[in-house]
Amino acid sequence: MSRSDDLVRLHHILDAATKAPSILGERSLEQLRASERDRLAFVEVSGSQSNVDYSGTNEMRFAFSYGGRQAGTSMVTYACDAAGSAATSAMDDVSGDADAEIEYQIGVCDTTAGKDAMTRITAKKSLADNDSQSIEDHKQGTLSFTAQPGHAYLVFFAESVSGDSYRGSSRADMKISNIGNLSISFSQ
Repeated sequence: MSRSDDLVRLHHILDAATKAPSILGERSLEQLRASERDRLAFVEVSGSQSNVDYSGTNEMRFAFSYGGRQAGTSMVTYACDAAGSAATSAMDDVSGDADAEIEYQIGVCDTTAGKDAMTRITAKKSLADNDSQSIEDHKQGTLSFTAQPGHAYLVFFAESVSGDSYRGSSRADMKISNIGNLSISFSQ
């Protein structure tokens, strides 16, 4: 496999909530300058309400296309920290719920085929009345999948929070930070 086969189309697509500029261009992930990685290092979402429901999602995505002539193994290495917390407080003499949920997912989607390219890494905490829970994970590893010629892929770091507080209060926060050490390699 030649060096040009390792070249990927890289598009940093950021939701407006991250307020970071997009970086577009053709280069390998390992050529990304440290200053660019530092600027794009986290994604966060939170919610909190009394007497109403809420939900929110946010994600950071890195897009690339596989230009090999035949199917090959693709390996995306990464590292990140995922931290979240949720809490509910319910009044006993009022009907309804006070619940919350926090979740994060890391994975690769084959956008050409419209399906996941590999099993997602996920963590989720759901809680009901008068409870609190948290997620504190350091993730580092390799996302491995079979890349198909001409297919486009998204590496994503996604998070969501939701809850309702019809009988009290509810809050939820989730943050994926220190996203880094991103590199991609192909082999046949």
